[in-house]
Amino acid sequence: MADIGANAVSALEQRRQQATLVEVQHIRKLRRGTLITVKYQEGGQTKWAWYYEDKKQRELFLTTEETAAFFADSSTSIIDKLVDVPTISAIIALIMTGILAYYIVSFPQGTPPHILDQALLLILGFYFGSKTSSA
Repeated sequence: MADIGANAVSALEQRRQQATLVEVQHIRKLRRGTLITVKYQEGGQTKWAWYYEDKKQRELFLTTEETAAFFADSSTSIIDKLVDVPTISAIIALIMTGILAYYIVSFPQGTPPHILDQALLLILGFYFGSKTSSA
């Protein structure tokens, strides 16, 4: 952790040559990397900067807007995509379709249970309805 703090201080001093009294205020481990808050003096004013580092990149932000834009643009993990409601309903719809198809193939003489038909239609309706409302 000391190395990453030194990296943050070094990055700030390179970008802002007028900065004095540079010190690491806070180190926070995030899911993919580390975010460091750095306090410094410049032109008699106390200012803040944020330094982010992970295995692939190192970034220094001088404003909260830059920091927020960086994290807003960062790619979503596969777990976050899977937990999305339309994704879950699509998975459930595929499972229900598979069960219904299995039932029809395994029992060609019988009709599928009414509740299975209705559940599949309800899930498909929800899935396509949520797609329509988000488009």
